[in-house]
Amino acid sequence: MKTIVKATRSRVKDVADLQRKGKIYLDEAFQSNARWGTISKQAYWQSVIEGRATSAITIARITDLRSAVEDEYGKQHEDYEILTELLAKGFEYITIDGNNRTRCLLAFLENEFPLKEVSYDTGDIGFRATKNNKYYKELSPELKDYVDNIEINLHVVKQCDREGLSKLFTSINEGMTLNDQEKRNAIFSRYGNAVRSCVNDNIKGFSKMYSSSQVNRRFPDEFVVTISNFVAHGLINVNKTVRDEAYGDNTAEYKSFPKTKKIVKQICDMVVKYGKGNLKAGGKFKSSILDLAILLRYMNSNNVAINDVEKFYEFFGVTQEARIADPTILWDNAKRDEFGNIVVKPDGTPVREATDKRSWIGIQKNLQKNFLVIREEKLIQSLSECPEGVITFRDADRSFDPKVRRLLWEKQGGKCALTDKEIPFLDVFNGDKVHVDHIVPWSKGGSTTIDNAQLVTAEANLKKSNKIEEDLPSLDEV
Repeated sequence: MKTIVKATRSRVKDVADLQRKGKIYLDEAFQSNARWGTISKQAYWQSVIEGRATSAITIARITDLRSAVEDEYGKQHEDYEILTELLAKGFEYITIDGNNRTRCLLAFLENEFPLKEVSYDTGDIGFRATKNNKYYKELSPELKDYVDNIEINLHVVKQCDREGLSKLFTSINEGMTLNDQEKRNAIFSRYGNAVRSCVNDNIKGFSKMYSSSQVNRRFPDEFVVTISNFVAHGLINVNKTVRDEAYGDNTAEYKSFPKTKKIVKQICDMVVKYGKGNLKAGGKFKSSILDLAILLRYMNSNNVAINDVEKFYEFFGVTQEARIADPTILWDNAKRDEFGNIVVKPDGTPVREATDKRSWIGIQKNLQKNFLVIREEKLIQSLSECPEGVITFRDADRSFDPKVRRLLWEKQGGKCALTDKEIPFLDVFNGDKVHVDHIVPWSKGGSTTIDNAQLVTAEANLKKSNKIEEDLPSLDEV
C-alpha cells in the first residue's frame, strides 16, 4: 500500500490535550526504550519556545488508516481488526516518531519539570526563567497563552498499513544505526506488544542483568525472543531470520508466550531477590542466563517443581561454575561417514574437518541446534545432583529421591525394566513419560529404596498397575 503523509502544524496545547485525553496511542514499537531526563526535556522546551523545534512529530490518524486498509484488503484483514481495537479503546492517533517529544510537551504543561533558568529569545515576548517562574503554573497569563499557542510541525499519516508504518519509522531513523532487535521492535504486531510488556513487567531484574544502554537498545527483548523461539519450537537453530519470523499476530511464539513469560519471570525474580552472583561464573553471565532459561524450560515442561528457589538458584550457580571450569571436550568436528560413524586414522584417532574442539565454554558461544542439545543434556543431567527436597518430580514415584532416576537409567543400560524399550536420556526426568516403579508395589508394602526400584516407561507402568510380578499369570496359563 502506498504511504501518504500530510505536513501540517498544530498548537502545543492541542497536541498535549490529545495526549491528556488518552487520544494518542504511544506505541513502543516506534521508539527507543530511552526516556528523556530533565536536561533533555528542558533543552527541547527551550527550542520550542524560541521557535527552533523544526523536527516534525509524525503521527497516524487511525480512522484514515482503517479506511485505507478496508479499501485495499477488506474488513477481514488483521490490520483492520487491530486498528478497530485501538479505536474501541478511544485512541485517535498512533505516534510513529516523536514519543519523547510528545510526552515532554504534556509533562511541562502538567508541571512535572521546570524550565531551564536562562533568558528565552522569543522575538515577541522575552523573559527569563527564574526560581520563581520556571514551572508552567508559575508563568504569567500572558506567557501561558504564548506557550499554549506555539505551533509545532506535524506529519500526519493519512494512508498506510502496519507494514508501511514500520518502514516509515525505519526510514525516519535512517540516520541512526538500529540494531536487529530495534528493527524487529518497529514491527507493529501483537507479539511485539507481548515481548515489550514482558520486559517492562520484569524491568527490575533486567536492569540488574543489563546496563542501561543495553536495556535502551532492546537487549532484554532479544533474550525474551530467543527463549520464546525455544518454547515454541524446541531447541532449534536461532538466528536473525528465526527471531524476525516470530513477530506477527498469530505466530507459534505468540500462542505459547504465557510459557515464555513464566520462564522470564522465574529468572528475573531470582536475580532480584538473590543477586546475580550465582550466574557470574567464569565471567559468562549472559550465557549462564540462557543456560538457566534452557533448564527451566525443560523443568516447566516436564513437571519438575522447585520447592526451594534460593537453594535451587545456589545449586545452579555451583554446578554452572563446575561446567565452565571443566576442560572436557564435549564436541568436536570429527569427520563422519554416510552412516554417521566417525572416520578414524590408522592410529585410531578421529579424522577432523578442522581443529575445532569445544568444551562447555565453547558450546555456549553458539545457538546452533547441535550445541543447544548438548547444553540441555548436561543441564538436565545436573538435576540428579540437586540436594534432596529442593526440587520435586511430579509423578507417581512415591518419594523416590531424584538421583535414583539417573542411577537406574545407567544401571538398566538406558532401557525400560519391563519392556526393554530404549529410554532416551532427555525423557529420564519427564514424569509424564518415565516412572520410577516399585518392584513390589508401595501399596502392598514395598519399600521406597533403590533395591525395590526400576525405571519404566509410563505406558508399561500403567499396564502393570499395582500387581506384584509374581502374581502375574504365566504364559502357559494365559
